[in-house]
Amino acid sequence: MATKKTAKKKAAKRAAPKKKKAAAKRRPMAKEQREAVALVRRARKGGWTLEDMAAHLGCSFASVSRWDNGVAVPYRNQAVRMIPMLKELCA
Repeated sequence: MATKKTAKKKAAKRAAPKKKKAAAKRRPMAKEQREAVALVRRARKGGWTLEDMAAHLGCSFASVSRWDNGVAVPYRNQAVRMIPMLKELCA
């Protein structure tokens, strides 16, 4: 059986307002990352499907979808590797 002190402490913890999490800081995108995202969007407008781009680039459909929607950006080393392939797709 809980004592009065522990019962009061537990009630105080439940009633205490929760702390807000700090917003994640976004890093500025490198030139290569901006170019890769722009090329993904240009390839989409050119008729390429996300599945086809993912297969051509060797990554997942979900990753290409996130880049296309602006939710995420490719890692810089990935972007450098992908730019020539994406330029080939857009040509």
